[in-house]
Amino acid sequence: MYLVVISGIALATASCGGGGASADSGIQAEMDGAQAGGGTGGSKREAGASSCVALSPAGAKLAWEDNGTPECAVAITATRMTNASQDFLEIVGGTSVGIGVALTVVSYTSALAGTYACKSDAGATALYVDFVYTGTGAGTLVDCTISIANSGSPGSENAVGTFSATFTSTSGGTTTITNGTFNTPVTGS
Repeated sequence: MYLVVISGIALATASCGGGGASADSGIQAEMDGAQAGGGTGGSKREAGASSCVALSPAGAKLAWEDNGTPECAVAITATRMTNASQDFLEIVGGTSVGIGVALTVVSYTSALAGTYACKSDAGATALYVDFVYTGTGAGTLVDCTISIANSGSPGSENAVGTFSATFTSTSGGTTTITNGTFNTPVTGS
């Protein structure tokens, strides 16, 4: 089992290791097939991010390119909470090799819809936007953009949108996340 911890949320995904007759065997078989270019979920580096489909929740999508290399989350959790003081959306996912992404947008003044920048000058009392990435050598966030076409509704509508980001890599270069997309069910209140 891989355990990816992002923004305080633990996300477990099946490892790429051997079999055995465990509860994870079916997921492992699907991931192994997907990594070979077939199957229904998992890493789609060979096929490209456009064919990305998560194993959990089944059919959801969280995909991006890391410096041009397609990545696909095999497990995703998305939370949407709304109340009188805020509208909150967080999407967290991990690949079969332990790369994780977390997108968080919180508005304190209006419903979530539209495009948000991580280095927003709206102020902490109006908006909070964060992007966490655990790709190899990702380093320090320079900026990001998260566009929300639909913020989702628990049990009825998926959260749908796009994202991109730039990081100063740990080697001194740049890590660029492009063509990020999400389309996933949300939980919350």
